[in-house]
Amino acid sequence: MSTNRKRFVLLLLTVILIFLVRFFAVQSPDEKNSESVKEADNAKSEIVILAASPKVTPSPFLNTSPEVKYVGSQSCVECHAEYTETYHKTRHSRSLSKISQVTDWIDSKVSHSPSGLEYVVKSQGDQLSHLEYLQLEDGHVQTRDASIDFIVGSGAFGHSFLTKLDGFLVQSPLTWYTPRQEWDMSPGYHHADHFGFRRSVSAGCLYCHVGIADIKNNNEFDVSIQEFAIGCERCHGPGSLHVEFHRSGLVLSEDDQFDKTIVNPAHLSRDMAESICQQCHLQGDAKVLVRDRDLNSYRPGLVLSEFRQNYQLKSNDQMTIVGHVDQMHLSKCYLESETLSCFNCHDLHSHFEKKDLDQFYRKACLECHQVESCNEDKIIRQKTANDRCVQCHMPSSPTEIPHVAFTHHRIGIHRESDSKTTPRRSTKQPELIAMLDESVLSEGDVHRCRGLGWLNVALSKENLDHTNALQSAQNELTQAWEIGTRDAAVASGLATIAIQIGWTEKAIEWSRQTLELDESPSNERVSALEILSEAQFNQGKYSESLQGFQELTKVRRNARHWFYLGLNEQNLGESQEAIKSLKISIEINPKNPGAHSMLAAIFHVIEDEAQEQYHKEMAQELLKHVQK
Repeated sequence: MSTNRKRFVLLLLTVILIFLVRFFAVQSPDEKNSESVKEADNAKSEIVILAASPKVTPSPFLNTSPEVKYVGSQSCVECHAEYTETYHKTRHSRSLSKISQVTDWIDSKVSHSPSGLEYVVKSQGDQLSHLEYLQLEDGHVQTRDASIDFIVGSGAFGHSFLTKLDGFLVQSPLTWYTPRQEWDMSPGYHHADHFGFRRSVSAGCLYCHVGIADIKNNNEFDVSIQEFAIGCERCHGPGSLHVEFHRSGLVLSEDDQFDKTIVNPAHLSRDMAESICQQCHLQGDAKVLVRDRDLNSYRPGLVLSEFRQNYQLKSNDQMTIVGHVDQMHLSKCYLESETLSCFNCHDLHSHFEKKDLDQFYRKACLECHQVESCNEDKIIRQKTANDRCVQCHMPSSPTEIPHVAFTHHRIGIHRESDSKTTPRRSTKQPELIAMLDESVLSEGDVHRCRGLGWLNVALSKENLDHTNALQSAQNELTQAWEIGTRDAAVASGLATIAIQIGWTEKAIEWSRQTLELDESPSNERVSALEILSEAQFNQGKYSESLQGFQELTKVRRNARHWFYLGLNEQNLGESQEAIKSLKISIEINPKNPGAHSMLAAIFHVIEDEAQEQYHKEMAQELLKHVQK
């Protein structure tokens, strides 16, 4: 290659690295106090006794054992046809469905000016497509035609949609909003640089919408859906033991107070019963799986806090869709009662018409309260709210999702101004409050969960002092490691903190530790492999970096991974392989000019002027587009 051609390629590579930082980099926190975070690394070198796995409180039911299998709701129909029929009329039974189960979608066009993208909805019978268009100044039009596979949500408030791309489930940028009867951008897609068709959907995302999902090889992005909507076993636990017992002709003995082969929430303590609802209706600002647990470890009839911990920033009092449980726990009605729980007002086996539902709720309130205790005039009560207690004491409130309001579950006196005033953000560092009982965990596991909780909010919350949050995360995780509570999550968390503050050497060390602790394609391994492989690339270790990104592209759908894979392949002299990888990166993220610039450089080297010119122009046009 001539000297001028080499200089041209080096110049382009410099420009590409600028693109890489601008369009692929994760936003780092303020590093002004990063040295104080580094100083917290005091891991001891002496021999440490590793902590035993966290305990599980015994359940009164037998089907909580991991050996009992899920059999699907269809197995319940034989003996429980009446309950099955009424349950299928509820929203839970429509939490996820195949697109073929719904027809008559409204064709539409949605223009999203912040991103410059236009979306078109096309339907035909039981088929639905979402098309994405990007119009560039030079006349180039980039399109994507995504055939929708699954519908998320019952439709009471709206539907989101999933498509399968490159073997991965991906969320569509469009949502159908039922109250407005129109298409619009999905929650979280209203800003200029939204995900487009790049947001892969994990088992964690699906958890509250599917009945039974099989996670393959600990890879949350490789999921096989066994039962689509929330079914019987989500509340009653796996049914194989129950089915076998009753099909065998055996009967309960006189000493048995109830059938222990299947969970009945009526025979659980309030904590255990509420854990069933808390699976999905308790979220907060951070959610952390307990050590040695996975998404499917918890079973109805057990205590959720022994499987998962949820945390909330104390300064955050914004109404959220999944905040029902914690709102109820703030209610005077709940605090002064030993029996009030979700089940007093929610009967998942029944479906009520609106007029009957009003009376059902009213009856639940009057089990404890007297009509005469209401201070509102009876005539006004009946005129404005049809004498519904919840109209005043559990009003519909705005949520973090645009255009959607949900029932507020803090039972009490609500002023009209409460729903109109935006919560004021405190300038002080907020506290991270445990929403579930931490006392069920060991000291090391409490440090581990709190550290991962702090890291979660540090990476996800904008109005936060990120340096202090990272400091808190590192302190907690370091203590957990020193005590002997050592797993891939702790090591990966410490690696992430190190890379966030620019401490590359320590990030590499913790990443290698993570990879030794977990060989499965878990989120922890993927995070550590990203950190290590990018560091190796920056050090010029292209062969080692190549291996990392080859693994990453097999287990995730990520434009950044394919971009780096292409860079490594080109640096190792594999131009044709690099071209393929970079084109895949563009297919995943069509708006990134960096991959086009790299392709222009490669085609310049192999002297394909037409392709060089095309990708050079695309890079220039895309750069103009994103700079608007």
